[in-house]
Amino acid sequence: MDKLDKIKLDDLNRRNSLLVKATFFSVVLATVVDVAMGKDLATVLSIVIAGSLGVGIVAFMHHFQKKIKWIPYVASVLVAIVLYIIMLNSVSPTAVILVYFVVAACAIYMNRTILWLGYAYGLLM
Repeated sequence: MDKLDKIKLDDLNRRNSLLVKATFFSVVLATVVDVAMGKDLATVLSIVIAGSLGVGIVAFMHHFQKKIKWIPYVASVLVAIVLYIIMLNSVSPTAVILVYFVVAACAIYMNRTILWLGYAYGLLM
């Protein structure tokens, strides 16, 4: 492996780590906010279960270095699915802002294909 490939791989690992941390804290924050607002149990459980599953899959792939080049694509799909579930369970005008989180999560990678994928998921949501 030459030096440039090593730098690219290290950068991808750093970005994957940032995405795992950001999505984990977002799930925790969303859970705390919904509990504080007194939302029903189904909404809170959907955030906890779907969010934990999504973050868990991406964190597993990152920690064990499995298909690390696929992590941005898998993460964008999982983030979009989790946020769509949240939007279905929590009907409010502010839930529409969650679409921007999908685009922001995809923007971490500074890759045009991944960003367009996040944009497409946002439109579908």
